Amino acid sequence: FEECNNSEVGKDVTANSSDSDEKDCAEVRSEYDSENTSDAESSITSDNGNHQPTFCIVEDGRPIFNKTMSRSRLTTISQCLRFDNAEGRRRNRDADKLSPIRAFFELWLPTLQNSYIPYKNLTVDEQLLTFRGRCPFKQFIPSNPEKYDIKIWAACDSQTSFVYNCQIYIGRTGDQRECNQGKRVVVDMTKGLVASERNGNTDNFFPSLDLAREMEKKNLTLPGTI
Repeated sequence: FEECNNSEVGKDVTANSSDSDEKDCAEVRSEYDSENTSDAESSITSDNGNHQPTFCIVEDGRPIFNKTMSRSRLTTISQCLRFDNAEGRRRNRDADKLSPIRAFFELWLPTLQNSYIPYKNLTVDEQLLTFRGRCPFKQFIPSNPEKYDIKIWAACDSQTSFVYNCQIYIGRTGDQRECNQGKRVVVDMTKGLVASERNGNTDNFFPSLDLAREMEKKNLTLPGTI
């Protein structure tokens, strides 16, 4: 767990969330640590269930969680967690749609790569997370049952489902449509794997001759549908 938890991330989340009389720093830190411990375990075991309702229950949860706080208190604090400074958000939001979590995300992401060595095969693809709240970059996809989603590009270990790298898609930048998006995504997702002889598995959205040549230069392979 310590390898998966960036201390700077924890400090920032604790400081930004402990700004009311309802919460103190120690309690917020306990909530943050509990969430990260459970998320790390779920990633390794490929448990895709929603852990939050159960991990503080005495009968079924892990002892370290239910001794820290009750499930109702955990739920309350989860709704109040902040990942940025409120004043800075107002200044930066027009220039960067991801500004509310940008600093947190860029601190947290390297911990995924530093704490885990993936197996030979990785899968690069998009993941759609259903979300109906206010968000400037959520996608409207009529063909999906839930219609509104947040799109994430991710490279996951094909054997364990551990997320090795990911990007949150915030939409088009400026007025220009992105060209060769599939190539750019795969190259970005496999940056830390150069010369490792791993396979970057994709569906038919990503492969191209240019991408295959780029991967060959980096001693990586590109199994993918055409």
